[in-house]
Amino acid sequence: MIKTAAEWVAAVEAGRGVAYTMPTVMQDFANRRIQVVPVEGLPPAALLMAWHTEDPDPLVQAFVSRALELLGPGTSESG
Repeated sequence: MIKTAAEWVAAVEAGRGVAYTMPTVMQDFANRRIQVVPVEGLPPAALLMAWHTEDPDPLVQAFVSRALELLGPGTSESG
């Protein structure tokens, strides 16, 4: 199972697939042997976030709060 950007970049580089990502992610892998092709006109994608509601880590709580704020009305928070 691929868990990190470095792992999936290596898999793409090895010819085992393709991937969609944001351009900012690929800045960390600029020296790799991968062809990056901009794709325009894709429809919006769904986003799923999961977290432990009992996690007292202020970084987790801040991330969740900001994400929900940016997603706006209609966002479901079930924790």
